[in-house]
Amino acid sequence: MAFAAFQFDPQKMKFYASCADGLDTFLREELSQYRLKIISSGRAGCSFRGSKEQLANFTLKTRFSSRVSVILKEFYVTGPEELYQTAKQFPWEKLLPSSKSFSIDANTSDQLANSRFAMYRLKDAIKDRLREKKKDIPEITKNNAAYCILLRSTKGKVSLQLSLSSIPLHKRGYRVKNTGSPLRETLAQAVLTYSGWQHSENILDPFCGSGTLLIESALLLQQNGEINRQQMMNSSVYEKVFGSLTARDIRKKIWPKLIGSDSDANAVEIANENARTAGVADHISFVVKDAKQISEFAKELGQGHIITNPPYGIRIGDEEELKPLYQNLGKIFKDHFSGFAITLICGNRALPAHLKLKEEKSLKLPIAGLKGKISHYRIL
Repeated sequence: MAFAAFQFDPQKMKFYASCADGLDTFLREELSQYRLKIISSGRAGCSFRGSKEQLANFTLKTRFSSRVSVILKEFYVTGPEELYQTAKQFPWEKLLPSSKSFSIDANTSDQLANSRFAMYRLKDAIKDRLREKKKDIPEITKNNAAYCILLRSTKGKVSLQLSLSSIPLHKRGYRVKNTGSPLRETLAQAVLTYSGWQHSENILDPFCGSGTLLIESALLLQQNGEINRQQMMNSSVYEKVFGSLTARDIRKKIWPKLIGSDSDANAVEIANENARTAGVADHISFVVKDAKQISEFAKELGQGHIITNPPYGIRIGDEEELKPLYQNLGKIFKDHFSGFAITLICGNRALPAHLKLKEEKSLKLPIAGLKGKISHYRIL
């Protein structure tokens, strides 16, 4: 049976948005902004409902979701065999066309402690169901599948979901190359949000690395907030749930100044290449410059935000070595950037104190497995 035989009514269905660790608060606030009804929430994400228009708008614009998916079925299990038996009762033949490939992503716990084994049992259930219904079995692949089935479980409750995008939303495809451990795109969006940055305000990133923070800000401006439109345009699932999308030519007439600098020439070259791939190179200026020399940007920018991810080290002793950098940086901020808002994301919670600036607010959250935080200041 064709994919079209499975009837989606978004206003009667429940959806789920997953998020990276530490971004659940941002996600809940975002869902509330779109007037979506949160049914349940946790550190990994939220389930919710809403009108078709609200759901479609959220999916195109969500800044903190790793995936947005339709919940197909929820049930309780005592183990992998009950997962198999229950999943086999679902009408997969009405959902999965034989001409399209699919993948399965599993994240399970408790009664399904072995995620890999649970994934195999779900795959067996789908294949056996299709055989019983005398349907051709679609290709099952890890990468570039047309449809992604998600298996989630916690406290014995299983959720079978169909992702609206075949790949995670934060993988926007512009990262041709990276430097070190770049910020995840959704985390960069959280930093931009926490900073209070308004879309007309200038930004300086003096430790730009591969350019993620500025590229993410430029994408918001260029796409009028619809940072997931391109992915959804290529999604058969999104089209079936919400209708087809077309390309939009949104040309912003007036752009703020977006400047990124780094002492590493190779990093600046990578940032420029990533910006070109993202289609925003004309709107960002990446230059080679040591952080000690950023005072000259103050006059060019006038006012605005400094939003950055400075070095924080990962080894014992790194904090002592980096203290002088932060001390010097704090002095530059105080001496040359009066009126600016400063927002730092740092994987070492102790280092920002060496700026010697009065912290307006801060938020603790994990960064690449480290105990990090976002710190916000205002230079008077």
